[in-house]
Amino acid sequence: MTDTSIPPRPDFATFFALDGNAPEHDLELRNAVATWLLAPIQESLPQCGVFHDGELELTRKPIPRIRRTVIPLPQRLFMINWADSAPGISWPEDYYVTCVPEFERMVVTASMDSPDVWGVTDIAIGSFPVGDALESGAGRVIRAWWSIGEGHEGWAYVWCEGLISVETAEQWRDAVWPPFVEADEQEEDDVA
Repeated sequence: MTDTSIPPRPDFATFFALDGNAPEHDLELRNAVATWLLAPIQESLPQCGVFHDGELELTRKPIPRIRRTVIPLPQRLFMINWADSAPGISWPEDYYVTCVPEFERMVVTASMDSPDVWGVTDIAIGSFPVGDALESGAGRVIRAWWSIGEGHEGWAYVWCEGLISVETAEQWRDAVWPPFVEADEQEEDDVA
């Protein structure tokens, strides 16, 4: 049975107090903030279907419309694909930014198509002041998010641009995971 209850408003003050902590801490609160902010666009977020006992089960459960006086307007930054691990099996991660005017903060969220990695599909990964330039504020938050993972070489490609261009996203990736240079290429660069 699908839980379609309206989620309670998360404690934004406690979430904003987390800034500076590792983005993987307090996942329950971070998921509640992301779910609340992304509810108006939930149909647009990455989705995966799995057959279980002959029935299709979607990884993203629908939530009813949340009644509110101010409706958040999440805006896509960009969407990446971590890898194509097999034909038809990709690992998308979609980044959005949403203004929370009451706190004068911009919240950056990461949305995946399944809860395989974090146990949830949406996470508020950090925030920055409304007055900061979008590219620098979002860049700080996303690079910090990418920096928590070890043992991988970065994502494969940008699937979809939004407010952030492919070139900028790739620069951010290269700052976290410097490009691998073959020994032969390095020698040619040293000679030139």
